Amino acid sequence: MSVWQKLKKRWQVESNFQVVMILVVFAITGFSVLYVKKPVFEWCRYHHIDNTFLKVLAYIGIMYPHIPIAFDNSGYFIRTIYI
Repeated sequence: MSVWQKLKKRWQVESNFQVVMILVVFAITGFSVLYVKKPVFEWCRYHHIDNTFLKVLAYIGIMYPHIPIAFDNSGYFIRTIYI
C-alpha cells in the first residue's frame, strides 16, 4: 500500500483532491506559525526565559493551540488529534 493510500485511509477521505487539500492546510498552518510567533512571543515575554526546558514548554504551550483554533472550521482535525 502506498503512502498516499495510507493517508487516504487514515484521514478517511476518498479522493486525491481531499488529500491534497489536507496537506495544503497543514502547510499553511505550519507556515502561519512564522507570522504568529514573533508578536505572540513578544507579548508573552518569551525571550526573557533563561531555562531551555522552560522555553520549550512555553513554545509548545503558546504555539500548539494556534493550529486547530486558526484553521479548523469543520472540527475534523480536533476530532482526529484530541480524541
